[in-house]
Amino acid sequence: MIWSCKPAEPYQELGYAEMSLFNKSDRKAFDEAWGAPETHTTMNKKCREIWNRYEAKLVNAGGRSRGAI
Repeated sequence: MIWSCKPAEPYQELGYAEMSLFNKSDRKAFDEAWGAPETHTTMNKKCREIWNRYEAKLVNAGGRSRGAI
C-alpha cells in the first residue's frame, strides 16, 4: 500500500495550521465541527520517505506525460 502511514483520522493528525489556504473563519469552523486537531503538520513532514520517492519520480519524469510517473 502506497500510503502505509496514512492516518485513520487525517484531520486530527494533520490539522490546518500549515495550510495557508484556510483563513481564520475556516479554522474556527473546523474547530467547531470536529474539535481542535491533536497536531499540525504536513504530509511532506509526516511521510517524508514517501514524499521524497514521488518527488524524485516527478523530477526524473521531466517533460514526459503524467502516465510515466
